[in-house]
Amino acid sequence: MTILGHGTEILVPVATLIFYAIKAHLHGRTSLNPTTAFTSIAIITLVTASANTLISIFPHFANTYGCATRIQAYLLEPSGDDRRILIKPRVADNNVIETSTFHKSLAVNIEDIALRPDDAANTCLDGISMQLTKGSLNVICGAIGTGKTTLIRAILGDLNPDRGSISVSTKRIGYCAQKPWLINATVKSIICGLGDCGTEVDQGWYKTVVHACDLEKDIEELSAKDKTIIGSRGVTLSGGQKQRLVCGSIDLGPKPPKGDKF
Repeated sequence: MTILGHGTEILVPVATLIFYAIKAHLHGRTSLNPTTAFTSIAIITLVTASANTLISIFPHFANTYGCATRIQAYLLEPSGDDRRILIKPRVADNNVIETSTFHKSLAVNIEDIALRPDDAANTCLDGISMQLTKGSLNVICGAIGTGKTTLIRAILGDLNPDRGSISVSTKRIGYCAQKPWLINATVKSIICGLGDCGTEVDQGWYKTVVHACDLEKDIEELSAKDKTIIGSRGVTLSGGQKQRLVCGSIDLGPKPPKGDKF
């Protein structure tokens, strides 16, 4: 649309004068003189400028309409219903807080849940029970379409089970999605947060995060190191670099006490 608008503004006066000269020559009329030419160009320019402005409005209108449609569709969706249960210390009859060692180490507790990807889909997981302890490494493997992502979404609170319960020690859970989402900013600002890239950044903790996400070599190869702007959606990075950068940008909470492992 932009090319069409500018092309109209440039070519229409030329094409009009050429057409007029050819027609005058064929009919034996007076050829084009300066008075007629400049007057015609002035009138044509006024018309084409308005037409160009009108044509250039359509792409902006289409973008605005598309954005407004997506925002409205999002706002009309039902509010999230997080049914996860927080694992809290138990209070006995004598008002004494009872916290067993088991509950202290438990991060996620799933009891006999049935899940499906959405309301219109069939159940993909049924009778699932599992317990994940803090500090442990757990791997969920299986064939494509067997419900691995659905289970993760349920732990994150994006899906509610049709049956059973999911208990978590905290609802603040870091998540690195299969399709990384990155903003157009510098590497450091993505890791630290847009509002946290000043003098307040703990450089020691920042280097620890970079090392844990194996980003040291990648940052050294970038033109401006960690001040390199990665482009829209991380266009300048590879798939693996995007995933590791997303891992670095996850809110890890406060710096752990001295002696604790990252």
